[in-house]
Amino acid sequence: GPSACALYKMGAKWTPDIVIRGEVWRLFSPIFLHGGIVHIILNLFAQLTVGFQCEYAWGTTGLTVIYLMSGIVGNILSAIGSPEKLSVGASGSILGLIGGQITHTWVTWSKTNAKLRVGRVRGLVVTLVILVGTGFLGPVDNWVHFGGLVTGAVMGCIMFRSELVYSGWKRYLAQSWALFGTLAIIFLTVLLFTKQRDDFQITTC
Repeated sequence: GPSACALYKMGAKWTPDIVIRGEVWRLFSPIFLHGGIVHIILNLFAQLTVGFQCEYAWGTTGLTVIYLMSGIVGNILSAIGSPEKLSVGASGSILGLIGGQITHTWVTWSKTNAKLRVGRVRGLVVTLVILVGTGFLGPVDNWVHFGGLVTGAVMGCIMFRSELVYSGWKRYLAQSWALFGTLAIIFLTVLLFTKQRDDFQITTC
């Protein structure tokens, strides 16, 4: 795969440059970069497996919003949690789609027949176990994974809450999570750009 310097020059997440040089695009560009052939094949397989289902259920706009927001917020959390770790990949976005699926399954639970519910839950559990399990097999940025998963679930609360019009307590819970998640994203963004800069090392690439 590409060298660390090559990935850096292409736009990998690197906190010192994001905070000191103001290269905020490094929170977005890593979603479209990969560390090698195996990395891109695994991400592509996951996107095809999960993405088609999400686009069918939510439409292209819903898929795109959750995908990009999950990737960006995942990178924000990674920039805070692993400030001197270079990272690339779409895993945060993919976990975001799964987070959105979890919320959507919960929102539409009463409208879905039992057989389909069981199939959805089984598929989500298997996919989650595989993706989370890979986080312990190598140099994987678990901050991105966690941030993407939670962001996807929160975005689902925002985007799918209209489907809860006939369920008072679920609608209230979804709105609460949506508000909490939005405030958390704002807090993390402020925290990132107010980090102590003296400890950062500018890359020599």
